[in-house]
Amino acid sequence: MDSLKTEIWPAVQPMLRETANDEYPYAISGGTIFLAAYKGRAFAITARHVIVPLTPICLFATDWSQKILPLENVFYVSADKIDDDFADFAVIELDMRKLIKDPEYSLLRLIDLEKVSGDWLYHAEKGTFLVLGYPIEQSEIDITEESITTARFTLRGNYKGVSEHSSSVHTI
Repeated sequence: MDSLKTEIWPAVQPMLRETANDEYPYAISGGTIFLAAYKGRAFAITARHVIVPLTPICLFATDWSQKILPLENVFYVSADKIDDDFADFAVIELDMRKLIKDPEYSLLRLIDLEKVSGDWLYHAEKGTFLVLGYPIEQSEIDITEESITTARFTLRGNYKGVSEHSSSVHTI
C-alpha cells in the first residue's frame, strides 16, 4: 500500500477547466487524469467524454501545485467512429521541453508504462483491483477563499469475470 501512496496516487489528478471569467477562472468539470510516461514522453490519460467538447483544461502536477501543466497534443478516437464501450479514452501529450526547463514541475510523478507488463487476466482472480478517481460530488471551489478542494477516492474490488453484455468489458 505504501508504493500505491507514493508512486501511483500522486500521478492521479482531478480535471479542471478554464472558464474565461476573471471572477471564476476555474471550474470543476469532473473527471480524473492519470499522468504517465512512455519512451521519454509524458501523457495525461483520461476518458474521452471528460474532454469532449474540447475546451481549455487545467492539469496540475501535484495536489498543491498552482502552475498548470504545459500541454502539447490531444489524441482520441471520435465518438462517431467507435462506441464509448470500446474507445472512451483520450491521451493528452504534455510538453516535455517545458517540463524539463521548469523546476516547479520536478515534483511531477508519472506512472511508467514501460514497466507495465504481464498477463493480467491470468492473475486476475487472485488479485485485488483498485479504482482511483475524483468524484465531482466530493469537489468544490470556494471563490472567497480562492481554494479548490477535491477528494481522491479508492475503491477496491475482486475480479468477477467477463461481462455478460460485452466480451471486451470485465466486471470487478
